[in-house]
Amino acid sequence: MLSFESKSPAETRRLGERLARLLKPGDVVLLQGELGAGKTCFAQGIGKGLHVQEPVKSSSFVLVNEYHGRYLNWAWRKAPRTGCFWSNGRKWR
Repeated sequence: MLSFESKSPAETRRLGERLARLLKPGDVVLLQGELGAGKTCFAQGIGKGLHVQEPVKSSSFVLVNEYHGRYLNWAWRKAPRTGCFWSNGRKWR
């Protein structure tokens, strides 16, 4: 498990963008945190790193957001009580 601390929303987005460059099909990223912890900022960074054209939105009120990047497609799925996770190139069961 990796743990990072960010001092601003912009820094959180940059961290997500850097992580996105390392993701491969089948990878899963789990984010866990309180409301306002920065999960959406991190997801926006991942979207930018994957060259997603549409705005990345919070998954607070939907179960799954799907995005299509230049190299990978990914889904941001709300996982009650555990956080949010992404899967690149996988179908949800």
